[in-house]
Amino acid sequence: MSDRQVEAGMPDKPSRPPTGMRVGFDRLDALTPRTLVAQAVEAILGAVALGQFLPGDRLVESEIARRLGISRVPVREALRLLESQGIVHNEPFKGMRLMNVTSRDCREMVVIAREFVHLAVRTAMAKPAVPDRWEGVRRSVEALRSTAPDPHSLFLAQSEVMQQIYLAADNRLLSTMALALRARFSVYASLLTTPERLLARQPYLETLVACIEAGDAASVARSVAKYFDPDTVPDVEALLAEARRRQKRRKDDPE
Repeated sequence: MSDRQVEAGMPDKPSRPPTGMRVGFDRLDALTPRTLVAQAVEAILGAVALGQFLPGDRLVESEIARRLGISRVPVREALRLLESQGIVHNEPFKGMRLMNVTSRDCREMVVIAREFVHLAVRTAMAKPAVPDRWEGVRRSVEALRSTAPDPHSLFLAQSEVMQQIYLAADNRLLSTMALALRARFSVYASLLTTPERLLARQPYLETLVACIEAGDAASVARSVAKYFDPDTVPDVEALLAEARRRQKRRKDDPE
């Protein structure tokens, strides 16, 4: 294991999540500059989802580049791309910071996600029937059932089911908008993705897929509404405050 991997707390050969999001700061292969930018974005979002950065934290370009083992140029471009999506913001004389979070924003995102997924399902169900239309969804649900009960793995596995639903809809604009929303959700992931919360929602997701395969549009709508229920969003500000306290304890008493 290299010094950089030790510092980042990552294994020698990390497994790649099903959705393409990297698990925190992996070392990147030597690729084209454009691909490096895309992978830097994935790595940053993966680190955010793991809680390596908390909402409002400063994102230091040179430190991220060092931990990824790449130059600062693709990291700079990645941060600019995330800034254009509202995920990071540039404070004059202070640099880039991760977006802040609120319970209201989270509830609003849940409502939008609900409508996006429902639209994707309706779009896919309205297309001419083909035998393998939902094959990717079936496989992702099977993978979800065998996923280890740790928060990040469950988050990625449930996200993969949604990704396969969008692929079944075959609407590029909808998929692009959904990916942008998912990137924003990653900022909330480390606060909201407890095993208990994710496991409690999993039956709704499995019911949704069963209703899709049965072609039951009314039950699909009910299942989507149960899975994406804004009333179940907890007090995000309180969760962030607790995460900050844990972060401070780790800094004050490193192992």
